[in-house]
Amino acid sequence: MNANTATPAELQAAFAAAGLANPAQWAREVNEYRPYPTDDPTFAKLRGELVKYNPDQATIDGIIATLRFSAMSAPTSVSVDQFSSVLRRGLVWLAVLTTVGIAVELAVERHWTQPVQLIAWGAVAIMVVALAMLLPAPTGVRVRTARILAAVVVLTSAVGIWEHVAANYDAGPLDFHYTGVWDNLPEVSRWWLAVTKTVGPSPPLAPGALAQAGLSVLLATIGHPALRGRTESFPAVGQAEGDTRKPQQQPAPAGVRQGRATHDVV
Repeated sequence: MNANTATPAELQAAFAAAGLANPAQWAREVNEYRPYPTDDPTFAKLRGELVKYNPDQATIDGIIATLRFSAMSAPTSVSVDQFSSVLRRGLVWLAVLTTVGIAVELAVERHWTQPVQLIAWGAVAIMVVALAMLLPAPTGVRVRTARILAAVVVLTSAVGIWEHVAANYDAGPLDFHYTGVWDNLPEVSRWWLAVTKTVGPSPPLAPGALAQAGLSVLLATIGHPALRGRTESFPAVGQAEGDTRKPQQQPAPAGVRQGRATHDVV
């Protein structure tokens, strides 16, 4: 019985079924002092209100026992935690695939002929370290380190975008369409041609893939359970993220239990 959402009639019926005296009056009192904190399994607030009426301890325990198992919004919180875990790991693996794709593209393009081009490889290496911090069961220190490294990669991506745009700008006079008119174009027009890669060989948005990987890691660390001293793991069915307790085993069918007992006797 959910203490925060059950109707007075439902509360009354539950209290009557539990054998409590005056179930209608107790239902009105429980309803009057709602809502109750869902993070307090002891129902301290409700207990404090009930003692004002000087009931015996058995009555208080009976009311709390009727509400205990469903007053907490556990199914909802478990569902949210499980979704958060899946989303977080999805962002991490998106960053992994993006990083692998960038590395392959850099290798295919032989992106190492000039010293400035090695910056991209450095960013890929930093991204690999950041991801290595998150893929196993990370600690709070590792999550914070991954954040810092991801932020560095995002900044490096911004530098890469600028370098590509600047390279296109410098190459503008070499394009035969603009050789004779480049110097006469407005500054805004020349930069627009460079940004849109109308002139020059460098794709300005290519380094943006690094920013995508870095932002994915940054988003994956928001609200990470390791920052609260918990270890992230794939939650079992009916088990919240970060809950390291073993899932409860379902009791064996009666026939199986009886068979085991017979075997033990023999």
